Amino acid sequence: MIIKTNEPTAADVISGKRASATMSRAEFADKSAGAGWITDAEAIAWAGGNAIPAFVEAAIAKLPEGKNKRRIRIDVMAQPVVRRTDLLIPVLMKVKRVSPEQMDAFFGIAP
Repeated sequence: MIIKTNEPTAADVISGKRASATMSRAEFADKSAGAGWITDAEAIAWAGGNAIPAFVEAAIAKLPEGKNKRRIRIDVMAQPVVRRTDLLIPVLMKVKRVSPEQMDAFFGIAP
């Protein structure tokens, strides 16, 4: 006999953690520089909403045709908060060869 419980699965737990993981654009820029993804100058410019780092531009360029890349660039420059679930995060991960677990750690998500 199988007894069903309402306990969340490990996948449910990590999905929930990812859905709530955020950091300010300034913190994301600072941590990206600390990880060696961008230069200090790029981090300072991005945090201030003055420029998009080269690796983010590369990720945007890899998006499929039909995506509003202008709007995405505007969002990257203007949004004050970066979410783990932002649509650009998986593309950034691919550009920098970062695993889901590594990006979770970047956002402070414990396994």
